[in-house]
Amino acid sequence: MKTTLKFLSILAYALPSVVTAAPVTAQVNPKITASPEALEIVAKVFPVGSYRKLMTGSLQQIMSGMSDQIGTMPIREFAKVAGVDQTTLARIDKTTMGEIMEILDPAYRDRMRLMMNGMFAELTNVMEKQEPAIRQGLAEAYTGHFTPIQLHEITAFFGTPTGKDYASQQMFLMTDPAVMTKIQAMMPEMMRAMPDILSRAVKATEGLPKPKTYDQLTPNERNQLAKLLGIDPGKMNK
Repeated sequence: MKTTLKFLSILAYALPSVVTAAPVTAQVNPKITASPEALEIVAKVFPVGSYRKLMTGSLQQIMSGMSDQIGTMPIREFAKVAGVDQTTLARIDKTTMGEIMEILDPAYRDRMRLMMNGMFAELTNVMEKQEPAIRQGLAEAYTGHFTPIQLHEITAFFGTPTGKDYASQQMFLMTDPAVMTKIQAMMPEMMRAMPDILSRAVKATEGLPKPKTYDQLTPNERNQLAKLLGIDPGKMNK
């Protein structure tokens, strides 16, 4: 039961981001119908197979490289996030995550590689199925954000040799090594900033009542929780 409550606590922190994102769908203008020219533009900038090319190509290689980089990072950066005291941090100053993993799981590099390959294969299949809907939504966005004259000018540009080249590559420019090396270089700084970020996030919630522990729940609340979780109420405290 304690494990279940821990999961629910994590879920409670995750839900606000989901709830915040949900109203976006309510802002969609139902009167907008993707114009033929917008559909033509999307076919150039987001051709069929784009997600598979992105997921199985440069993005997978980049993520693998970032995973390898994490192994070289000092464990103290992760320990700071966990709130480890300064004395302990000083003792592990030069210890890396990779050194710890070599002891705990000598096969961790192969394990991470195989897991990442499997994960990307499944994600690619999922994303590929969503392409038609995303393409349609993008065409509607183009129709809503640009006037017919602007769409015509964009189409004309994409009809030029330079425009064709740009359209075929623009979706993948953010995964270019020139960009990703800069993003990878940000990771150590992000890890150093994380303790302060988490501290500020916690401070922002100081005015809210603390989440209830299981012992603080009323009998009715315990029964409701048991019903929602599909657990026998008599086993909730185990």
